[in-house]
Amino acid sequence: QEGIKGLKGVIITHWHLDHSSGLSQVLDLFETKEEIPVYKYGNEDKDKKLFASDTKRFTLKYVKHGDIIIVDDETTLECIYTPGHTSDHIALYCKQEKAIFSGDCILGYGTAVFDDLYTYMKSLETLLKYDCEIMYSGHGPVITKPLDKIREYIEHRNKRENQIIEQLIKYKQTGLTSNQLVQFIYVDTPSHLYYAAEKNVLNHLSKLITENKVQKLSDHKFILVPTSSL
Repeated sequence: QEGIKGLKGVIITHWHLDHSSGLSQVLDLFETKEEIPVYKYGNEDKDKKLFASDTKRFTLKYVKHGDIIIVDDETTLECIYTPGHTSDHIALYCKQEKAIFSGDCILGYGTAVFDDLYTYMKSLETLLKYDCEIMYSGHGPVITKPLDKIREYIEHRNKRENQIIEQLIKYKQTGLTSNQLVQFIYVDTPSHLYYAAEKNVLNHLSKLITENKVQKLSDHKFILVPTSSL
């Protein structure tokens, strides 16, 4: 539709199928005759399964944080390692346009899901360091106030974490299970959504354990670490 012809390369933000499985169709659409580079952060176990049938049509080039991909004489893309949503997630920064392609780290609507909240929060802090005026997400509309959106994401997660800590302070003698925390915190949430809510709570608890603020007991309860200043 835009009249673009030819394909110089493809950049994949992470391994999830809605971001990687269409590679063959893209190569077909552009009638690619020559082997092209496909840029991605390394995840060899996943990548072998994802790209096994097409490796003769492209060269997989692994990138790391800070690598620069040259688009043309006037445009570059800096790779930003942003794990959390997945362990191999990257975003891309176009300095010339002060734009970030955020993949699934930041969405155009709602909040993102993640595998590891600890690294995800670090990734949000990393994105805040860039001089960004517009953000293109993997899902949803263009984000016209990206720094505000990133701060909104951080504040949302911090609010939920504080709610968990408040409950653990109340029950510091006995501790609480993740299911009990869900019932205390998600009071306005329908019970059929408790499973998803508990997954979020467990992600927060995992982060707090990594930070040595919470510990898990043998009876599946969680308590604040006694030496914690919380």
